[in-house]
Amino acid sequence: MTGIAVASLTTHSATSALPSPAAEFSFMVDEKQKQDPRVIKVSYHPCGEAAIARVTSLPDVDTKGYLIPDKVVEIDARNNTLRRWAKPIDSEVVAIEGDRILVDANKKLYWIEPSGNFQLQPQSIAAKKPIFESRIKTHPEFQNSGYAGVWRFLDLKSGKTRQIIYEANCS
Repeated sequence: MTGIAVASLTTHSATSALPSPAAEFSFMVDEKQKQDPRVIKVSYHPCGEAAIARVTSLPDVDTKGYLIPDKVVEIDARNNTLRRWAKPIDSEVVAIEGDRILVDANKKLYWIEPSGNFQLQPQSIAAKKPIFESRIKTHPEFQNSGYAGVWRFLDLKSGKTRQIIYEANCS
């Protein structure tokens, strides 16, 4: 066991009971790229222009395209990248299980794989609330971010502590 304080148990619930082959998520946009046909609406966001798009998988965090997802990175004790995921902007990582993260996006829960494939989590799930560790600017993928932070999660499958970096919502 690590020296981390145990947070209270939090139950996250989804509002939909049926898995969907596609979902509407928000992404930042790169106006230099050709608009993506999956876009439903483009609007102002505190971080710039954002789009709502109906997608069947999340865009890769390394691919330059019109839709730009937020990046989530798992690190080891030496700050090395172990695994990466994309997530919709303004969504919150609420749990991790094996190679999947669980995000709350628009009051619905989705399991997201490193490949960008996702699946709706139709039921409530109990998970220990992640513990915010610190802001970080030393990881190469987040050096220019004022919003990146490290959170400690307990893996729902293994029970091991995992360190995850992602940017909090900008305001």
